[in-house]
Formats: sequence, structure tokens, C-alpha cells
Amino acid sequence: MCFINTSTPEIVGNCLFSTFIIHMQCRRTLLLCAIRLSKWQIERLII
Repeated sequence: MCFINTSTPEIVGNCLFSTFIIHMQCRRTLLLCAIRLSKWQIERLII
């Protein structure tokens, strides 16, 4: 997991970099993950 903290830009940079690598290696899986995340966020907003 990657926790983005505004006070530590290095962690954000590492997060973006690792996300980029994951995206290049398995776009399909990441896309499915993003869809699930967006659905979960929408459900949270509704509730």
C-alpha cells in the first residue's frame, strides 16, 4: 500500500513511481482495480 502524505513529497514520488511501474507491467489489472475503487468511492458517497 502507498500512503500519500503532503508533508513528505518523497513518499508521494515513490508512490507515483511504483504506480507507474505497476501500470506498465499490468495495465489490465490496474484498470480493474481503478474500476473497483471508483465503485467503492461512489458507494461510500451514496451511503
